[in-house]
Amino acid sequence: MSPTIADSLPENTRREIAERSLVVGAVIRAYVSDIRNPKTKLFIVIGFDGENVGVVYINSEIDPAALPNPYLKSLHLPVLSADNEYLDHDSYIDCRKIYEKKKEDLLKILTENPSCHKGDITQQDLENANKTIKNARTIYLEIKRRYGIIT
Repeated sequence: MSPTIADSLPENTRREIAERSLVVGAVIRAYVSDIRNPKTKLFIVIGFDGENVGVVYINSEIDPAALPNPYLKSLHLPVLSADNEYLDHDSYIDCRKIYEKKKEDLLKILTENPSCHKGDITQQDLENANKTIKNARTIYLEIKRRYGIIT
C-alpha cells in the first residue's frame, strides 16, 4: 500500500481519524486470521456490540463451497467495481456469516495504517447486505440482534 498524508500525522491525530472512520459501512483492508486461508482481505463493518465489531467479507469470487448449493450461493451479493472505487474488480459480499472483531484491534490497525480504510460501501449495497443478512438462515438470530440487523 502506498503511504498517504494521514500516515505522516501524529499518532493521536491518526487515532481520531481511525475512530471517525470506523463506522457501519466502512470498508477496511487488513489481514484476517479467522478464515480457512488467512490473508489480507476487504471487509465491511455491519454493526457494533460494545467492544466488538461485526463484519462481512468481500470476496473476488463466490466461495466454491457454496456453488453447488443455490441457497448459499444466493448469500453472495455482487458489488461492482464501477460503483465502488475501493474495488479493483467486480466482487461479492459474503453474507453467510458475521465475523466478530475486537473494536480496539481495528482501531489499532487504522491508527497504525490509516490507508487500511478504503472508503465506504454504497448505501444501496449496505441496505442489500443488511436485508440478505437479516434473512440468512446461516446466522443465528442472537448474532443478528447483537449487531443491529434485527432489533
